[in-house]
Amino acid sequence: MPTPQDNGDPIQLYDYLGVGQTNQLWKVESIESDWVHLVCVASGKVLDAVAPSVGSNGCLIQLWDNLGDDESHYNQHWEIVSSGAAGAVFLICRASPGKVLDATLESVDQNGCVVQLWDRFDPPHPNQTWKINSVGGGANYISSADSGKVLDAKNEPDPPKPPSHPNPACKWIWESDGMGGGSWVLQCG
Repeated sequence: MPTPQDNGDPIQLYDYLGVGQTNQLWKVESIESDWVHLVCVASGKVLDAVAPSVGSNGCLIQLWDNLGDDESHYNQHWEIVSSGAAGAVFLICRASPGKVLDATLESVDQNGCVVQLWDRFDPPHPNQTWKINSVGGGANYISSADSGKVLDAKNEPDPPKPPSHPNPACKWIWESDGMGGGSWVLQCG
């Protein structure tokens, strides 16, 4: 059974592997008003928007120790808001008003898809909407309304940093081999 433990373990999308995969299960814990922590069952760590880039599109999402409820840790506070689509919700980060949890559009249907913050689109884009699916005991898997893949606290070594590329229309996508390795693939629109 995977047990991600380290601060900074990245969050990705992955096929749902079942209730025994506690790195894919999350508890929704109220902290105040409409705000919640999303707590990984495997480690007790929370969903965290990487602080230095929290106001920017592309801000990565990771696991981190729960640092508390005060305003200096708003990058760990989330609001669950209806998207208007049946059963689908937005997950809004308190530290970045207007930004929502987003699966990289180009790879939303692939294992290893990057999960990030991005401007909320209106009407909603499917890669920004999520379904919270109870498995009992307060645990849930959170699936992309677009691909059905779930939030997964990655428990394999981080990929190496991608090579630089001068064309901003190109994106590097990490293709994991599922065994701790993989390769970067350049996709240009």
